[in-house]
Amino acid sequence: AKAGAWRQALQLLELMRLSCLPANVVASSAAVAACERAGRWKAAVALLHDALADGLRADVILCSSVISACEKGQRWALAIGYLRQMQELVLTPNVISYNAAISACEKGKQGARAWQLFNEAVSSGVIPDIVMYSAVASACDKVQQWGRALRLLGQARAQGLTPDMVMYSAAISACQKVQRWQDALRLLLEARVQDAEPNSVVQNATLSACEKAAQWEVALTIWADTSLACLREPNVVSFTTIVGACGRASRWQTCLSILEEMADVAVRPNLITLDAAVGACERSSHRLKGLLAAWVPPDHVRLTNLNAESSEGSWGLQYVFGSCAEIFRLRVGLLVFEEELNTPWP
Repeated sequence: AKAGAWRQALQLLELMRLSCLPANVVASSAAVAACERAGRWKAAVALLHDALADGLRADVILCSSVISACEKGQRWALAIGYLRQMQELVLTPNVISYNAAISACEKGKQGARAWQLFNEAVSSGVIPDIVMYSAVASACDKVQQWGRALRLLGQARAQGLTPDMVMYSAAISACQKVQRWQDALRLLLEARVQDAEPNSVVQNATLSACEKAAQWEVALTIWADTSLACLREPNVVSFTTIVGACGRASRWQTCLSILEEMADVAVRPNLITLDAAVGACERSSHRLKGLLAAWVPPDHVRLTNLNAESSEGSWGLQYVFGSCAEIFRLRVGLLVFEEELNTPWP
């Protein structure tokens, strides 16, 4: 049954009942699978209960599909519940069953439960695949269990599996959250050695780890190293993170250079990007000239002379940084330039 045919699958089951045809687990499994692919977790759960009420003996495929439907519906508690019901039905959950339940816990930010299910699966003789390792690593990342995320990488390698980019992303992100920039950088380089293609998420997490640890030089090296193949599609998060790293070190010239690079690749800065650059200029006593030269077109310089009253109620008024009135007017002026006058960013 295809993802868009879940209604037809339900209708066929009903037609079988009306025609007094005996119910069978194959038809029920197909209908549940259709509901699972369509994200109809309630219908999938109802079908399982109907099958059991009809006296059918549910199999691993049927129950795994229900667990997967609960995972797609972000119902982690139900997913675990139906995993437990498999044991009550004297069914042995397989790697697909556990993968679905662990993924449900990962989406529900239930890192401890995901870890528990992983250990349970291994203890019961299930051989984890890279999907399971990646799901558990992602769950550990969301609850800042960087040690477990790194341990999972080691276990996957010991099993002869090659970690994928999802797993590297989770491990690097977990390291970033606790400022383990050396581990994040090591994992980024390791991913490249193994020919995994780092994406913007991996790049941004590594840059952020360096930024939080005040390792602006390392962040710049990552940014400039094209061999890492991370910068094919830099986004505003990438630019904001590297500007923030340089801004913390008062490297105002570098910040302005990166802002110019953003313009070259048509990536628009957000308020956080400008905050970091302005802060670097402010700390270096280069308060306004650099940013004005880089960002405000000559025919809109007048916008920097706007006062607070002229943009009352604007979102930018929530951000008053430092005591420099000129910098505040720059922030408000840039905001008015883009949002109130609806003028495209240069």
